[in-house]
Amino acid sequence: MQKVEYITKEKVTEIMKRLDFFKDFNTSEITKLSEFHTNFFVYEKDERIIEEGHHSNAFYIILSGGVIVIKENSKIPLARLEPGDFFGEIAFITGNPRTSNIVSDETTIAIRINRSMLDKLTSEIREKIKDQILNKLIQRIGRMNDVIVSLTE
Repeated sequence: MQKVEYITKEKVTEIMKRLDFFKDFNTSEITKLSEFHTNFFVYEKDERIIEEGHHSNAFYIILSGGVIVIKENSKIPLARLEPGDFFGEIAFITGNPRTSNIVSDETTIAIRINRSMLDKLTSEIREKIKDQILNKLIQRIGRMNDVIVSLTE
């Protein structure tokens, strides 16, 4: 179960300005995002944020803390995600069930972006979010290619 604590707009704005994910956002756009205070969540250590197999209409951007990506019945995490990283975007886009669990491995603040929130944002902000997701996905594919190449050498 997720624990929700109130986070001030000022605190959220301060955090977002430090993250690479929001580097192309101007102050006005960051302020607009921070107004969606009901979409900001604080997760305690070991709190499950996403459950494998479940459907959801949201993805998350980590503002502080960190999470692990882990398959059900596995003890070995697939990845650790840190501030500026995001998760849940593929299931959000495709509507498919979640393919893994996301568990906070320390106190974590994240913004939960759903379709309702996206509909209320300007097209400029939506484009910048999309661009950041595409850039990060391209980086992930590059890292996976490097791993595959290193395994075949």
